[in-house]
Amino acid sequence: MKSLVVALWVLTLFCCASRVEAQTLPFSPQATAVPVDNSSKGLFTRAIVELNGVRLFSVAARADLRGAEVSAVNRALLVEQALHQLIAVAPNGTPVYDATTLHVTAHHDGDIVTIEATDAHHPVPLPIVTVTSTDAKDQLLPPDAIATLWQETLQNELVRELLELDPAVEKAHITHVAVIAVTLTVGTALLLVLLNALQRRSRTLADELFEGEELREGDSMRNYDTALRRARSVHHLRMHSSASGVLVWLTVLAWFIAAAWSLAQFSQTMALSLQLSHGITAIG
Repeated sequence: MKSLVVALWVLTLFCCASRVEAQTLPFSPQATAVPVDNSSKGLFTRAIVELNGVRLFSVAARADLRGAEVSAVNRALLVEQALHQLIAVAPNGTPVYDATTLHVTAHHDGDIVTIEATDAHHPVPLPIVTVTSTDAKDQLLPPDAIATLWQETLQNELVRELLELDPAVEKAHITHVAVIAVTLTVGTALLLVLLNALQRRSRTLADELFEGEELREGDSMRNYDTALRRARSVHHLRMHSSASGVLVWLTVLAWFIAAAWSLAQFSQTMALSLQLSHGITAIG
């Protein structure tokens, strides 16, 4: 129990440390992993575009690539790299792009629709993703409709990410995490005291039960009072055992929930939070 509490405590504090370390980096990490979903759909293949563990949309490619065509996985990685440029952090700890002036637009050039991003400090558009005819065929939607959906999704998610990177917001999150960690630590310490008290009481009841057994066996009349005390001792032992188990389970669950919530407050640990949340759901 004690070792598990220590492990969960370290996990909860990890999110604070990761945010402090992230502020010392000039840029946010680039996308390096293949997107989770790379499913085949008839003539096309799909790959999910993610940003810090949040799924945004899927891009498609022909199953039989021709010439210089890019695979769905490589398309998703290129989009994720552009997104990480938009949420990069400068050496002074502030985001490179401004959440209040960030504007995601769809640029039409003939039949090609490119989704771009600008802000007050970056008037030159940064291309994010191009809606291709393959995307339109795969999703059975016109390119303009797909561009509108992707534009709205990217606008909302990028603004949310940039707001989370604000130093004041990060400081508030770290404070909340620290308060929760300290509260859980104090609560766990009190629980250990309570469990020790229950354990001592259980030992006392076990001794009484043993004594009761000896008296009952030595008394041919099977003394009624001894039998009654034995029944009460057995009942109390079961209650103490059940209460201890429930308290331990609830405490571990509270630590897991707190750790998942704490990790979800920061972009760099969002994916880990989702994995931990899935684990909590599986346990439940």
